[in-house]
Amino acid sequence: MMDELMRDELFSGATVNRASYASTVSAATAAAADEEDEETAMARLKREQKHTVQMSAEASRRLVHEADTAKGIANQTMDSLRKQGEQLNRIERGGVQVERHLKEADRDLSTMERCCSCCMNCCGW
Repeated sequence: MMDELMRDELFSGATVNRASYASTVSAATAAAADEEDEETAMARLKREQKHTVQMSAEASRRLVHEADTAKGIANQTMDSLRKQGEQLNRIERGGVQVERHLKEADRDLSTMERCCSCCMNCCGW
């Protein structure tokens, strides 16, 4: 009978110890799982952060490229406008010169008309 009592006592203690061990193990496993979840979540957040930084950097590079392209086009446009302005100035100077020549030709024609009409009248033509 004593053996039975001892066995019961040992068995019941073993059950308690097993249950205690199981709860300790499951608590440790749960804590480890929580840590893994936190590490996984942290790793996911870091990946998302890295991806966002990469996307932002790529967008910035594209923006800088577009700005450089626009700057190049603006420089070409300014150069073209400068050349066109120079052409217009040359055309205007040419127009002024033609006008001056026309006035000079008109004076010469008037002078010739006076001279020739005098000669015609004098010579009897």
